[in-house]
Amino acid sequence: MEFMLEKGKKLVLEQERPNGLVTVTSFLGSDGTGWKCEKQYAIAPWDFITMINWYKAQSQSGNITLAF
Repeated sequence: MEFMLEKGKKLVLEQERPNGLVTVTSFLGSDGTGWKCEKQYAIAPWDFITMINWYKAQSQSGNITLAF
């Protein structure tokens, strides 16, 4: 999955196989010279599901700003 962000950034999420690690890579600017990797990290599949479940619970409870 790719997401275009503000200030010329891009976020890419990749998973090589079902139930595998989710690799998150952020890239800086498309200034004609190509994208440059800013940082990269991995999220365990169970942690990724926890994030989605948390988001679902928060949005269903009316916490649309996702305030803690």
